[in-house]
Amino acid sequence: EITSIDVSQVKINGSIYLSNVDKQPEFHSKYGDLFNYLRKRSVYYSAQENDIQARVVFQVVITSTGDVKNVKIVKKSHHQDFDLQATKTILNLPKFEPAKVKGENVNCVYYIPVSAFSN
Repeated sequence: EITSIDVSQVKINGSIYLSNVDKQPEFHSKYGDLFNYLRKRSVYYSAQENDIQARVVFQVVITSTGDVKNVKIVKKSHHQDFDLQATKTILNLPKFEPAKVKGENVNCVYYIPVSAFSN
């Protein structure tokens, strides 16, 4: 169950997470930023093989330790196989640099769009 508390907080399954922080979570990998990382994952290859255009949006919690938790699709793509592959990719993301408020690491709600367009 997701309910809004105010513009800076979101309540998910009874826990409160921040959505308005001083510093957003940051993703670092050998592929660069998050979107380059996602492009390198098989989710894009499967979309190209199946000649689809798709976009799915995830709501996740980036914890104060940088882990990705509470993965939920908030906008489906109408391509179930793509959504499933994108979900697997999001569930296996490496750690982020956590969000910060007043210099302290905090749990944060974060939205990740995953898109694929065949050539």
